[in-house]
Amino acid sequence: MPIQNYGVWKAKPLEYTYETDAEDNKSPHLTLYFADGDTSKARAAINIKSGDSSDSRLIFWTVSDFRHPLTTRLKSLQPGFVPLAGTSKQGPGGLALDYLRSNAFDSHTGVVLPHDIPGENNDIIDVLRPILDRAINKKSTIYLYGSQFGDGEGIHNVHLNQGSPKRWAHDNGVYQDGGFIVEYDDHWVAVFIGFASQAAHTIDGGRGAGNPTPATGYVTWAKELTANSMSSGAGKSKL
Repeated sequence: MPIQNYGVWKAKPLEYTYETDAEDNKSPHLTLYFADGDTSKARAAINIKSGDSSDSRLIFWTVSDFRHPLTTRLKSLQPGFVPLAGTSKQGPGGLALDYLRSNAFDSHTGVVLPHDIPGENNDIIDVLRPILDRAINKKSTIYLYGSQFGDGEGIHNVHLNQGSPKRWAHDNGVYQDGGFIVEYDDHWVAVFIGFASQAAHTIDGGRGAGNPTPATGYVTWAKELTANSMSSGAGKSKL
């Protein structure tokens, strides 16, 4: 069963908070507050650690000069949340996002990141903060992909929503991935987040769409991107 209330939210980022390892080492989030003109302040709950105890790291992709047909479609939207689940826009050539099928970025440029460790530029908090700081300071427009909360006051699942194992498999699907894209006057920046234990290859369609393939023994993103971990020189050069 796919995630619920999938869509994209066009808004202005205002401020954010985040939970360190000392504050929450189980399921920490970065909370981004934003406004769209109709809502005074809504929030995006962005995972900064996986709940999978077998590997709690995240996969981080960023495109500093995002050029894709998706930007034209996004720019034409009015501020606010746009539902995509079950619409004609949730598929190839539409407005929905799919990390494996939208050709939005080179998936092999991702890096494997822990939640919060000592040092600089070596965890998910370190790489997200400057991106969000600039987006807020420049009064940019942000497009947040994910699931709208039932009360309509925010969004979550702002990450890869396919290839998940175990108890998260019921959320797997295609063309329902989360993430966020920032629009500046002269360029766009895109940020995509996944979990290290998710499968790097998933079923395209039909029964089981979005589930790992093969069903067992599949390659996780952690294995796929081992060479790009933050502990390697290759990983550091990509940030």
